[in-house]
Amino acid sequence: MAKAAALSFPVPDTAKQSESGLSWKEMVMISWIPIAVLGIIGNGIVFYFFWYRRKTSRFFLYFQNITIANFSVLIYVFVYFHRLFLRIRIKNVFEHFVQTVQLLGDNTRFYLLAAICVERYLLVFRSVWVKTRRPQYTSAVVVSIVWVLAGMVSTVDHLACSPAFFVTTFEFELYCVSFTVLRIILEIGIILITIIFCTVAILKQILTQPMPPVRLDVTIVATALLYLLTDAPTRIVYEFSVWLDIDGFALILMTQLFDTINCAVVPFIFLIVGCWKKTSDEPVNLFLERALAFEENKVEGTQGIQGARA
Repeated sequence: MAKAAALSFPVPDTAKQSESGLSWKEMVMISWIPIAVLGIIGNGIVFYFFWYRRKTSRFFLYFQNITIANFSVLIYVFVYFHRLFLRIRIKNVFEHFVQTVQLLGDNTRFYLLAAICVERYLLVFRSVWVKTRRPQYTSAVVVSIVWVLAGMVSTVDHLACSPAFFVTTFEFELYCVSFTVLRIILEIGIILITIIFCTVAILKQILTQPMPPVRLDVTIVATALLYLLTDAPTRIVYEFSVWLDIDGFALILMTQLFDTINCAVVPFIFLIVGCWKKTSDEPVNLFLERALAFEENKVEGTQGIQGARA
């Protein structure tokens, strides 16, 4: 069962369950709201500084777009909450639109995280190649490609794996299973493995280098580990849920919870890393510059040390 079919699941009868208290599923749905509100506030603050602060790092554009993608996931929480918990009727056209936007944001931040990890990996371990071969507008081009790719995957996912678009169950299973196999190859076989490989390499660099870690590396590793702990497990289960006998509704609830937690925590990673060991004369509103700051000469020096050890 794909995420696109989320609103197609039967919803629990909250009227009957309220007589005996809230069920654990209702408690999960209620917990979405305060986390989502906190996430919108945090991402709003970060987006404000992304928009108005000086762009001192090539990674600014990547993380700025992750912040934008987070909003689409968090806004979907409120729509989904009204649909499931409050049992408010929502027009099908609006439902499908919000679902597609949510899928777009969820896939975009996943693909952008992979792009961030790859570029930082190349900058750490192949800095000379990056300096000589990287075009000036690489970040903008990569972000554009990611949005287009995520849009294509999200649209096809929503169309292929939503029972509302098919007359027979056979058609639904045929198209959904076929697309699921392609999505597993792309998202797990390529993108997720790439994130894990690059994150492990950067983390090893942080732990083994004699100098203090670059704050950008700490930000990337923390963001990647957060994703691997929250979004990745449910994404993997979703990809294989077509062949598994599981409670699809419960899986959707937990996935939405972990997605919401991820989107809410990411902006606070910037704040914590940026303000860690801040000197008294540095303003707090420069936390983004510090969280995404890196010194290329320090990276080159590290590579020189590694070369000497080799």
